[in-house]
Amino acid sequence: MSAEDTAKRVKELRRQSDPSTRGVKLDDHHITPRFLGGNGDMENNFALTLPEHALVHLLEARIAKNPEERRIHSYSVGKIVQRMGYDELEEFNSMQSAVTIRRRGHS
Repeated sequence: MSAEDTAKRVKELRRQSDPSTRGVKLDDHHITPRFLGGNGDMENNFALTLPEHALVHLLEARIAKNPEERRIHSYSVGKIVQRMGYDELEEFNSMQSAVTIRRRGHS
């Protein structure tokens, strides 16, 4: 699954659950990053929680073939994590663990 497919799937899941109605802080994510020529159009943006946004960039860093792309995605993870509160950090750590377990188990 490509990064764009992953982002579109997350966007669809977000649309179904709409956390903004529950007081969850949301962050804008660009499906095609600005550094790769993406723009700020609605079709290229969607809202993620901070932990979700950091996880998407972490996964994009892992699948990036270009070292510069990996570096920029990794930098983005760090900048997003700096803005998280304790509960959001806990959620992000839990999400990372789930991804690592699935990756090792190939599920």
